[in-house]
Amino acid sequence: ERCFNDASLPLQRYRVATFYARLQNLYEKFGCNALWDLGDTTDDRVAIPLPTIREVISGIEHFKSPHNVKIIGNHEQFVRSTEIDSGALYENSFKVIRGVETVLVEQVAVVCCSYPASNSACAEELERALLTYRHQPTVILGHVEVVGTKLKSGTTLEGLPRELFESSSLTLLGHVHLPQQLGDRPIYYVGSP
Repeated sequence: ERCFNDASLPLQRYRVATFYARLQNLYEKFGCNALWDLGDTTDDRVAIPLPTIREVISGIEHFKSPHNVKIIGNHEQFVRSTEIDSGALYENSFKVIRGVETVLVEQVAVVCCSYPASNSACAEELERALLTYRHQPTVILGHVEVVGTKLKSGTTLEGLPRELFESSSLTLLGHVHLPQQLGDRPIYYVGSP
């Protein structure tokens, strides 16, 4: 649990600080103006040390933007229930998404969905949002499982239907840690950093 080059520093805090330093370099290098967090920034452990939580929050504060979006992942839900989550930690720097919600960024509809309690209810809400914004470019951000996704243990048989995402200009997904493109459309699991 301790950092190899500084025994006084817990490894978890070192990794968080290093991640944010690298992220800030990329953010500046490419002239970014928003962060889209696809979920599971924190884990669902019973207790995360307060210094680590402080490191996460102070790292995020460097990236304030009105276009920042934080999607709640399953590991950020208390015992994976959609009723209680750690989203309050991020509300100072992000628009926190619980459920399915559309954020307009200039002329683009960014349809966001957090980890759902029910795949079928999530699919219905997502379909409704995509229908509403069908005449403009759409980006889907989500923390969901899609049928046919590759895992180390095999291919998923459950989740949201892939066809649901095919009308989007771009889909970026969290939840599955293995980076991959689903089919030949721009539907991507970005993987876990």
